Amino acid sequence: LKGDCRVVERNIRLIKSPAQIGDHPTNIEADESNWIVSEPGNIFCITDKPYSKNQIKEPGMAVCIDKDAIFARFNAIAA
Repeated sequence: LKGDCRVVERNIRLIKSPAQIGDHPTNIEADESNWIVSEPGNIFCITDKPYSKNQIKEPGMAVCIDKDAIFARFNAIAA
């Protein structure tokens, strides 16, 4: 199956680094999770591995959720 993460009128935002999540400080280098939020919002996606050109033929998975509360939490730490 071919995947297409593009959504009309939405762009992917980078997370700001360092970031504070509740009482826990983090930064891009220490965070190995692979998540994105859309701009404008409400879409939150997480992938099973980071994207790199040398992995283009490897299988991967992404789950995208359109839920205000989940998006708001992750959007708060996006740049």
